[in-house]
Amino acid sequence: MDNVDEAGHLAQKAIDTLWTCSGAQLVRGLVNLAEGNLAAAEVDLRTALYFRHPDAAYYLGQLYQSRGDTDTAAHYYENAISPSVVPVDVEITLYDRSTTFDMLPPLFRMGIGPQQAEPWLALGRLYEMESDFEAARLVYETVLLEDPYLAEAQERLDALPSSQ
Repeated sequence: MDNVDEAGHLAQKAIDTLWTCSGAQLVRGLVNLAEGNLAAAEVDLRTALYFRHPDAAYYLGQLYQSRGDTDTAAHYYENAISPSVVPVDVEITLYDRSTTFDMLPPLFRMGIGPQQAEPWLALGRLYEMESDFEAARLVYETVLLEDPYLAEAQERLDALPSSQ
């Protein structure tokens, strides 16, 4: 709610209570980032990543991108992308038919949401800034495989210069 001081105070209180709380480490890192204290933000975000907060790598990517270290930013953006695993029965692979031996019908995976897509989009934008349009194209095409309804990914893909 844009109250950085209160967020910092509450995050510190949570860390004092349970220092392994990755969410509190992440919030304190974001507070330090908002206040321009990049060294402290990096420590907190790395700690949140160590304790496996799912958003820590994305914010570390933003931190390194703001410093101009695009290689490290790309590394963290890639680590923020969570792979999706879709089980496929042999019948679909070999015979292009969906079948199951269970009593329940098979469940097919839904697309990813905007929050899960943000590391992909940030990585694509980073490649665009570096004029690596083929890498950006690959990222946008891949995220559209994950969720073909992500409008921003399609718009950014359409806006890329055509490959020669």
